[in-house]
Amino acid sequence: MTKINEKLLMRVAVLVVVLIAAATILLGFGRFTNLVATSLIVVFTVGWAIAWRSGNETIKSFGIIAGVALAGLVFFVGADTPPSTLTSGPASFVPNGTGRIAFETGWEIHVMNADGTGRTPLTSDKYEAAFPAWSPDGERIAFVVLLARHEIYTMNADGTDQTRLTNSLAAYNSHPIWSPDGQRIAFLSDRDGTWEAYVMNADGTNQTRLTYNYQNNQCTPAWSPDGQQLAFVSRHGDGSSEIYVVNADGTNQIHLNRDTEHKQWKEAWRAAWSPDGEQIAFSKDGGIYVMNANGTHRTRLTTDLQSGSDGCNNPIWSPDGQRIAFVSGHINIYVMNADGTNQTRLTDYQEYPSSNYGQIGDLIWSPDGKRIAYDVFGARSGLYVVDVDGTNQTDLGSGHWPTWAP
Repeated sequence: MTKINEKLLMRVAVLVVVLIAAATILLGFGRFTNLVATSLIVVFTVGWAIAWRSGNETIKSFGIIAGVALAGLVFFVGADTPPSTLTSGPASFVPNGTGRIAFETGWEIHVMNADGTGRTPLTSDKYEAAFPAWSPDGERIAFVVLLARHEIYTMNADGTDQTRLTNSLAAYNSHPIWSPDGQRIAFLSDRDGTWEAYVMNADGTNQTRLTYNYQNNQCTPAWSPDGQQLAFVSRHGDGSSEIYVVNADGTNQIHLNRDTEHKQWKEAWRAAWSPDGEQIAFSKDGGIYVMNANGTHRTRLTTDLQSGSDGCNNPIWSPDGQRIAFVSGHINIYVMNADGTNQTRLTDYQEYPSSNYGQIGDLIWSPDGKRIAYDVFGARSGLYVVDVDGTNQTDLGSGHWPTWAP
């Protein structure tokens, strides 16, 4: 009988464990699984070297047994990987007529009435979800599941039929945005090495890269009202940022704020289309500007306010296109007419370390244009809504990334 080569057997067993652990990380299993997998790679690589040089038969045998046992552990913990379609019971949420807001809290997607009542979880697993976005018809919600890698899912408005759309090994996908007709979803991904804008069908098919700006990072793309183009901000390696538009099929990319005579136009943020598609609002140099959709006729609307231009969360147009909301200095929300007149502060937060410290995150208009929902980080952390005249500010409780149902 041929004698079993224990050294070779141990080497194979350890190699299998390490390969399984590496595959676990690349396939995007749960975070605890990845912690186990990473530990296995380190421990078994070191243990391999020690056991290989040992003449002790017990050490060699233990290595083989431990390898098989821990390989089973990886598979057991890795079994928590969600399938393409997650299972979730239907939500009991019933709207009360004031509208619905989807949001994230506790790393799960919830929905509630616009007055804060009827809070109902839509996701109920342990994979951590964020960045909800309503479809234009209000029937489905796109969101991101934060595995070891971020993947985009959609689900019905009651939490059922949770379906995975992206499946990118060793890549992040984020910030899904529905097209106006609800047929496509734009999103960001670093699957090709840098953050770029992509688009796919609403069922996840035909994923297409739109931008090719090497070493640039894109802010969330914005669909034109007719669904034919997307505007986006490209952050360059030197810290500058510029606005582009591109056709929804990736063709005809146009640089809107390139100005060889005025270098300062390279510091633009957040491109937001007006509802009629004729103008684009953006922030730059601590101010809010508008320009025609072809990049001409740039006009500054604010003069003495600090817009917090180093973020991608403002400005935003009202549904009727008559007003623009924006954040000043990261800590307060203002609303003004589309021509820059009648600038009105809606909130009264203060800078750190005040007990009233708050840093504004995302803004979203109600569909009727009467209220604005927003999230706050800091001492006043949570979700709020406020009337567009600054009255009736309401604390809706914990949460972030609000999105108002159409």
